Parts: sequence; structure tokens; C-alpha cells
Amino acid sequence: MALTKLDAKIIAQFQATVGRADDLSNPEATAQVNRVLNFVIGSAGAISGANEVWYKRVILAGSATNDHDMIGTSEENPLGEDIDFTIIRGIIVINQSDITFGAHTANTTAIIQVMGAANAIPAFTDLTDSVDLHAGDIFMLTRNTVAGITLVADTADLITIEETNGTEALYDIFVIGET
Repeated sequence: MALTKLDAKIIAQFQATVGRADDLSNPEATAQVNRVLNFVIGSAGAISGANEVWYKRVILAGSATNDHDMIGTSEENPLGEDIDFTIIRGIIVINQSDITFGAHTANTTAIIQVMGAANAIPAFTDLTDSVDLHAGDIFMLTRNTVAGITLVADTADLITIEETNGTEALYDIFVIGET
């Protein structure tokens, strides 16, 4: 069952100020980029359309792989209902291995890989596509089009994450989209 209330944002922000001390002045320059994507119920088929959110914190054994199936699975939204995405608008994966949580002891050596695999979501176009995330790293992907990342059951619906350094990892994964 799709959510009936959803107010969500993905925010990407970069700010930097650089400068140096010279004999006669202290020149500075600032660079700033902000992008906010807003998602609301009732905009199905639009760029801002979303009616489902999924979040999970995972402890992954060293060298293990986890496939997150976005269609017709036992994965549940925050209200305990099965998720069944047809379109993904945004994905965020954070390698949290450098914090202690539950049975996980903080470490800085765990590396997780967000990767293409058999039946991967169409954002990964090749089985060898991947992004390595070291402890503290963040991966964010948005598809700001009407079609979004369109999923197909059993052929294009997996988000695969693998620990590649032989050390237990802790990661958070967030997905927003339409059912």
C-alpha cells in the first residue's frame, strides 16, 4: 500500500571559502552550489512525484553481498508495509562503518561497493559499474526526469551492495520513488 502522506527533500549542498594572506590584503573567494529536490504525494508521473520511501540500516559481514530488491519483496517502508517501487527518484547510500551501532564496532577499513549486477536497477548499465564508498563516504543518485529510474520486476530492480575489504560494514540506504 502506498503512503498517503509524504513530504520529502533531497538536498545537495557544497560551500567553500578560500583565501590567503598577502602583504597588502587578504583576498577570499566563495563557491556555493545548492540544489533541493522536493517530493510530494499527488504528483504521480511528474518529476516531483513520489509516494514511497524506503530506509534501512544494514550490518554487512566482511566480503558479503546484499541485494536490495525494490519490487515485490519483503523489504518494508517505515510503516512496516512491503515496498513495490516502479520508479526510483533518488537513492542515497552512506557507509557508516566508522560509527558504533548495535553489534557493529566502529572501524575505518570497511569499503562497500554500490554496484551493477544481474538484474540491477537501470542506473547501472553494466555488470562492472560500481562506486566504492570508504567509511564516512556518501553516494547520491537522483533521476530528475518524469520517467525517473524505471524498474522492471525480476530483470531491473536490484540495488546491490558488497563489502570489498574483508571487514564488517555498516551502511544506511534511502530510496524515494513511486509505486
